Amino acid sequence: MKNTDVIKKDKQYLINELTKAGAKVNGSNVRCPFCDDKRPSGSIYRDTKGDAWRYRCHKCGFSGDVFDVIAKVQGQPLADVLREHSSPGPVSKHRPVKTQTKIFPDVEAVERHFSRSGSVTIYSYLTETEQPFQLVVRIDKHDGEKDIKQLMAVDNGFVFGAPAKPRKLYRLQDISTADPVFVVEGEKCVHALNEIDFTATTSPMGAKNARSCDWGPLAGKMVYIWPDNDLDGSRFADDVIDMLAQLDNPPRVMRINPESLQLGPKGDVYDYLQGHAEKIDSDVSKAMVNVMDGAEEIDLKSMSKVDVEGGGETSALELITYKPFPVEVLPESLGRFITEAAEALYCDPAFLALPVLVTMASAIGNSRRIFTKDSWSEPSILWDAVVAGSGTMKSPALEKAIGPVELAQSERYHDYQQEQKDFDAQGENGTKPVYEPIKCSDVTVEALALRLKQAPRGLLVVSDELSGWFRSFGQYKAGKGGDVAHWLTMYNGRNLQMDRKKNDEIIYVTRASVSILGTVQPDTLRRCLIPEYLENGLAARFLLAMPPRRKKRWTEAVIDIQTEDRYSETYSRLLKLEPSMDCQGRPEPRDIQFSPEAKRLWIDFFSAHAEELEEVCELLRTVYAKLEGVAARLAMIIYCAKSVEAGGDATGPVGADSMAAAVRIVEWLKNESRRVYEQLDEKPEDRKRRELIELIRSKGKPVSVRDMQRCFQLFGTAEEWTQALDDLAAADLGCWEYAEPGPQGGHPKKLFRLN
Repeated sequence: MKNTDVIKKDKQYLINELTKAGAKVNGSNVRCPFCDDKRPSGSIYRDTKGDAWRYRCHKCGFSGDVFDVIAKVQGQPLADVLREHSSPGPVSKHRPVKTQTKIFPDVEAVERHFSRSGSVTIYSYLTETEQPFQLVVRIDKHDGEKDIKQLMAVDNGFVFGAPAKPRKLYRLQDISTADPVFVVEGEKCVHALNEIDFTATTSPMGAKNARSCDWGPLAGKMVYIWPDNDLDGSRFADDVIDMLAQLDNPPRVMRINPESLQLGPKGDVYDYLQGHAEKIDSDVSKAMVNVMDGAEEIDLKSMSKVDVEGGGETSALELITYKPFPVEVLPESLGRFITEAAEALYCDPAFLALPVLVTMASAIGNSRRIFTKDSWSEPSILWDAVVAGSGTMKSPALEKAIGPVELAQSERYHDYQQEQKDFDAQGENGTKPVYEPIKCSDVTVEALALRLKQAPRGLLVVSDELSGWFRSFGQYKAGKGGDVAHWLTMYNGRNLQMDRKKNDEIIYVTRASVSILGTVQPDTLRRCLIPEYLENGLAARFLLAMPPRRKKRWTEAVIDIQTEDRYSETYSRLLKLEPSMDCQGRPEPRDIQFSPEAKRLWIDFFSAHAEELEEVCELLRTVYAKLEGVAARLAMIIYCAKSVEAGGDATGPVGADSMAAAVRIVEWLKNESRRVYEQLDEKPEDRKRRELIELIRSKGKPVSVRDMQRCFQLFGTAEEWTQALDDLAAADLGCWEYAEPGPQGGHPKKLFRLN
């Protein structure tokens, strides 16, 4: 029997190689070393003939035997690996055969090994004493593909694998005496900044590994975080900020917005320095000063608490319980899309429901408004913030919701480019085309006002991190209050006037309509909700949702193509709704009114809501007061979506079914607002207790310590879980009980039940 055949038949060889590659193996369950596997997605099994042990990851799709694993880790052709492990004679089954660990004596040997596949760049991570402890190898292959490998230092050279966590930052030897320090994505970007005399660092192996590093060397410094211009970049910046905030001596942190630098999708520091800096200014150093001046400061030290009055202490069990969003009241095309998308992403439907409603509101824009009575009308404008931490699918859900917006904007811009070409070909004889945007993100009020002049229907502002939006108010102190006032004007769809200091120009926009859609992390929202924004009602205008976190799991569910098409078609039809014309031939919103039945429901809601306003605290009274108008806006949006679904033109009246649906959603929003604001005011110990109670509730039955430890990661050891549950029992929030043994006998099972 060949040596390789013996090795394939021994399960332990496969486990050893997976472990050396960085996998966590528990029996036949494996946390894959080849992808960002947060839970065991891999499995070890015998092949169909029972001759060899194999490994398969159900997340990234990798599959193979022990030699496929070795080839994957070492970046070698499988044939070379098999040749290295072959021997001519039989191998004794009583003496185990050890697989060979490839050791590279030095960096030059590593480069020679990989240069067979393509161009090789090696980045050496050094300790404070400038001793190498990790290598990151970038291989630009001959076929155009890119591969990244990592090796760690051992006594006699380098082997494949990663050092133990926490790992060290890149160019650590430069950081100790440098201030400021840039945090970027990737070693290539670090060197790009080094070449123009700026100190920079990064975490090894991509944007998703920031939390595996020791960020202590940045304590007390000035830190500029410059992420790539994509979703992973935004998450990288969030992770770095979270890690820096935990330091005993937090640095002063400035976050650079890559979109403000006119970078394309996935554009990074290297791209900016190679191209955009030259376009802005021939002096690259001066361009860098502009980058630094435009960064937004993140306050890691202060924590603005939201003051929710109510008197007395509230136990965790008495906190407001989360209620599922009433998806069933929405128009069919929207409700089905939300349900299927939530199943496909394995997230709570609320992650999609509010973004979908905001998307539809922006499509209607200034084409419609709802009349409650002669002196009170409401525009089709909504502001929404989904509050959730990293890894909760909030960003993918947002992307799904605005999918039709991205498509419509892309088509509109393509048409504009073609019209511009035709105009250029005609010279002065044609009509100069005008581009009418639909969506924008992270803009100043002045820039937004200029865009609104080109978008009479209104705009949708999308920000994957709303903390930057809050901080954008009044980048110059003199304009702070003015920025907030302008945003409040745009929430109400009123006329906007801005006086530009440059050239004494006046910007005037009729019916400035801006819907806002974004996400924000809970801790970030706490810092952003300063008293000024609470007092002036800015924060109260946001519809907040903080759905409970779900533990990630694989799902084969997908959104049916017809469901996506119907959702997109509803958006497209709303976008085509025509406004009315005033007496001078200028467009204005078409007024729609309630049907008699809907008007009665509106009056009943208004009266009951007014009574409720007198019973809540001052902060919630501000929030609830804005929900009056939101109810009318929602009724109009739901009616318009139903109308275009049926082939109508949404000219009214709004029916009782739409008004009833709006009331259901507003009741949900009331509950969610109370829940969010109470949680934002929690102390850390109360927060952890509440999270524990929510986890127990999610099980829907009494739980054992083993149940909780196996399903959740709030605590580590069984002793820690037991102590946490004992604390709940001591607070009279629950109790221990014993379940009788089953038919097969055994000891009674100790369970914890909430009171």
